[in-house]
Amino acid sequence: MTGPYKYVRHPIYSGIILVILGIAIYLGNIAGLLLFLAFFFGAYYKAIKEEKLLLKHFSEKYIEYKKHVRVLIPFVF
Repeated sequence: MTGPYKYVRHPIYSGIILVILGIAIYLGNIAGLLLFLAFFFGAYYKAIKEEKLLLKHFSEKYIEYKKHVRVLIPFVF
């Protein structure tokens, strides 16, 4: 609950999403947008799967943590 985990629950996925977004902007075409969308939804799906395991392991503490920290995009999503 410190460091990057203070802002997002899956900071590695957030970082990669940011890199893919940069690539998509650089490419400036539909392929870049599709790449970004595919990775974003794939990372979100994987994060949700991981959260089930984290909930089993940390139970009430993780529920409280989820109330205050976003999944992938700080302060937004």
